[in-house]
Amino acid sequence: MNLLQIAARHGGDGIGVLGIITFIIAIIVWILFIVLIVIVIMYLIRRLEPQRRAGYREDSLEIAKRRFAAGEISKEEFEELIKELRA
Repeated sequence: MNLLQIAARHGGDGIGVLGIITFIIAIIVWILFIVLIVIVIMYLIRRLEPQRRAGYREDSLEIAKRRFAAGEISKEEFEELIKELRA
């Protein structure tokens, strides 16, 4: 006895076995689709993060150099900033 015969035997009015199987498959496909989107977003964030950090460190280093050259910070403060930026 196949699934269509089983569905017909039980009246065939409701969702039936094929409807339930189709619903379960649809849920699985949507879950996989959402997981795929999350994975792609995480990959893009991790790929861009080192570039952002490197740019941030260079910019911070340039600011520290400019402030030291302008006399806004002492040599000790400058050296401490450099240590923290390179850590």
